[in-house]
Amino acid sequence: MDTSRMTLSELQRETGSLIEARDYLGARPYLMEMVKRFEGEGEEMRKSLNGVYFYLGLGYLVQYSEEDNTTYLNEAIKWFQRLEKEFPNGTYSVNANFAMADAYRGQQKFNEAGEVYAKLLTPPLEMRLNSEQRQDALRKIVACFYIAKNWAAGQNWFALYLREGRTVDDQSKAAAALMEAYIAQGKFKETMTLLPYLVNESPARYSLQLNVALLDAGDKLSKLQRFNEAMLMYRMVLTVQEIVDWQESYLADLRSQYELLKITSSTGGGDQLVELETQVANTQAQLDALKKLDDYTADLKVRIARTYLLTGRDWESFFAYKELVQEYPEHAAAQDFLYAAFSAATELKLTDEVIAMGESYVSNKSWHKYADDIIVKLCQFYLEKGQYDEFFDLAKGFLAENPESAYAGQVVFLMGSTYVKLERFGDMINVFEGYLQKHPKGMMAEGCHYWVGLGDIFMGNYEDAIKQFSVILQHYNTGAYAEDSLYRRGICYFGLEQYPEAEKDFIEFVKKYPKTSLRGEVEYFLGDIYAATGNVDRALKHYSNVEKFTTSPSFIRNAYFQKGKLYEANHRYDEMVVNFQDYMNTYREEGDFTGALFELGRARELQGRPQDMLDAYLDGVMRFGNDPNSYGIDLILKVYGQKYDENRAEIDANLAFLEKLKSDTAFREKIILDRQFLFDYFKQNPDISMSIQEAFYPKKFREGLAQDMTPVDEWLAQARRTNEAFPKESPAVTLRRAYDKAMLNQEMTLAMRLAMTLDNMGAPADGGHIYTDQELRFASPETLIWIGGKAEDFDRQLARQAYLTVIEAHPESHESLLNAYLALGALSMANGQTYEAVNFYREAQDQFPGAAGIVLAVMGEADALRKQGDLDRAREKYQEVIARREWRGEPQAEALYKTGLTYMEEQDWPSAQAFFERVYIGYSGFPEWASGAYYQSGQALESMGRRDDARRTYDEFLANPSLEGSAYYDQIKQARSAL
Repeated sequence: MDTSRMTLSELQRETGSLIEARDYLGARPYLMEMVKRFEGEGEEMRKSLNGVYFYLGLGYLVQYSEEDNTTYLNEAIKWFQRLEKEFPNGTYSVNANFAMADAYRGQQKFNEAGEVYAKLLTPPLEMRLNSEQRQDALRKIVACFYIAKNWAAGQNWFALYLREGRTVDDQSKAAAALMEAYIAQGKFKETMTLLPYLVNESPARYSLQLNVALLDAGDKLSKLQRFNEAMLMYRMVLTVQEIVDWQESYLADLRSQYELLKITSSTGGGDQLVELETQVANTQAQLDALKKLDDYTADLKVRIARTYLLTGRDWESFFAYKELVQEYPEHAAAQDFLYAAFSAATELKLTDEVIAMGESYVSNKSWHKYADDIIVKLCQFYLEKGQYDEFFDLAKGFLAENPESAYAGQVVFLMGSTYVKLERFGDMINVFEGYLQKHPKGMMAEGCHYWVGLGDIFMGNYEDAIKQFSVILQHYNTGAYAEDSLYRRGICYFGLEQYPEAEKDFIEFVKKYPKTSLRGEVEYFLGDIYAATGNVDRALKHYSNVEKFTTSPSFIRNAYFQKGKLYEANHRYDEMVVNFQDYMNTYREEGDFTGALFELGRARELQGRPQDMLDAYLDGVMRFGNDPNSYGIDLILKVYGQKYDENRAEIDANLAFLEKLKSDTAFREKIILDRQFLFDYFKQNPDISMSIQEAFYPKKFREGLAQDMTPVDEWLAQARRTNEAFPKESPAVTLRRAYDKAMLNQEMTLAMRLAMTLDNMGAPADGGHIYTDQELRFASPETLIWIGGKAEDFDRQLARQAYLTVIEAHPESHESLLNAYLALGALSMANGQTYEAVNFYREAQDQFPGAAGIVLAVMGEADALRKQGDLDRAREKYQEVIARREWRGEPQAEALYKTGLTYMEEQDWPSAQAFFERVYIGYSGFPEWASGAYYQSGQALESMGRRDDARRTYDEFLANPSLEGSAYYDQIKQARSAL
């Protein structure tokens, strides 16, 4: 139809019918004709264009929705803009602005759309909006500025929407937008207040933009070291896959709504169709972007794990990195993940995890970034778990491949300290000498020289050790081993009795390292050097310095006790007393109080005050005897009766001699004039004080007594005073009363100690009480040895338990501990358990290599090996006894004799006879072994057919009167008769 020929009434009628029918495209020609006719008219006529412009724009929106051509959006916008320009607050302004904003949104021009919505929400148009329109405008302006990231323009609208939003979804959208605005401005405190709004599912929560913003916020907070807040942000971030899954579901729901609305659009819903279509487009755009995006899930988990690490949450950090290792084995940063998990595991001491992860890293030959550090730590954890073979394999392999690594020295240190711990000194020397041959000046050379030197010390090769330490002191005098090398070299010189060289090293040590932890030990050795060379005052000075530079109880104790020996050797008894009193007063709790009390008693005795010694001993017994860990009490009780008897005898002998000297003139003259008479008298009366005896030896002193008896008078007065003060009660009576008191007070440890002492004195107090397992826990180490010894006759299991209790409950009891091992070895032998006996004897040798009684352990092991039939090893142990100079005498006689027995068992008669001959020729002063050797020698000679030699051997024995009645006397007499 030619619209130009229609009358105005016809145009208006036709246009109205089409618009009423929502056929905006059909109405377009009529509307355009009306534009032509009214454009040039007056203002009143032009008012009709208000609606014309609106429906023309709306028609283009409908056409866009049907054909998806953005050209139509441009056309729609033109008509809406024209309406807004000519009729800014006209009848159709509100709807036109809503429609224009929709068109901008369809073009993805969100800032422009936002500006239109802002106009709608600003007077005068704001006043014309109903509540639904206002909510719609708020919802859309927030969406526009949020998508455009126009925080400056949007922040106030976001805040308004948060206040006025009616639904949870409204508030979520507003909070998400406002949160991003705050994050962009670094307003993290305000950001935190919005997190509660994001706990529900909503399009805003599953927006990629929001989650990336949260990730960015976490990073910014982390840089500011606000780690807890950063972690909160990271924990709010959804992974890409979580967002995709939700958005796909949401998109499917939107499309369903759109299709349903299209079916019903003939009866309305055009605006909703446009809105849904816009939402579909926006959601699809987000999905498309998401699917092109590199997955940041791994990076997010790395951030979370790192934040756990930075906040000291080691367990969470460990599990977070371990999860990354498991989930992303091919990730470019996979070795970083493994190293981080490994490091966290080391901090948490998760030994199995450390070893598993370390081995996994080392097995990947393409990984090198953290290899050195991981290998060193893996070595340490192998050691913690006692996997020594794995440790040495890894450590040696590392040094073979990386001899110049910065970690080489650390690995050498671990190897050296482990060799020492395992006492594999020979292996240590061989391995490190091998490295020195290959790398004499390398990164590990200093450590190799040190450990070879230390190995030489343990092997007793002091001269070789000095050479190694000298290399360090010459070429590495500022290195990690220099301090200890100077100290060790001094010890080596000391061990070789090269005191000037040792003194020089120790004095240099004090100058170079005055505040080191070894200073106290060096002062102690300087004291030993000056004591050995007779410089008493300097020795005392250095012993006194020990406690100034160390807190070691053992070195402090030894320094005081060495001072005590020096005072004693130089007859400075008053100073000896003060020395031990000072020690007891200063180190009452942590020191060897009862040991010092014993020495203090000796000092009192040396002062000529034996009653004070006995009083101090008895007081110490009553004060500390109920503590099973006060080991010195056992020694005090052991000597208490002996000291009483010795001093009682000395007092009596002194009184008898001195009073006779005063009252018997003839006796006095013979003592003065007849030197031989004097010697014979002292020999017959050995209990006279040695100081008195020594005073009488010089002739001048004796002759002086003829004119002046003052010295005798003074001695006699002192002897009488001592006799008056000395206890009249016997030790047995005194200790029995103490026992009864201890029993009354239920002081079981003290009572058991006193019962042992009285039993050893031959005055048993406990009525032959049989102790039980439950009572063993009260007993001191020496009491346990005593109980075990008595129990061996009737209950070997109880005896064994008593000895084991010494080992388990009193590992620091030294002499008692050695006695317990020896007793267990002997008990095992008595039970026929020779392999167990060997173990006990070896443990004794390992723990007490230099102890006086250790020869019994060596001999016991040899006897057990002989009993097992392992004769070669038995002979090696017997030879160990024979070779030690300090074991001369009966131990060597026994070892030679038993070596002969091993050859007898092998029927090696010549070898056996040779050893027996060495016994009876070289050790005839020990009848038990000499008589046995004569007998066994004769038997060996008889077995070789040398009857005449056997006869001569027997005759030689029988002709020796000192051997008559010895163990083999009757057997030898019988054997001789048979020949």
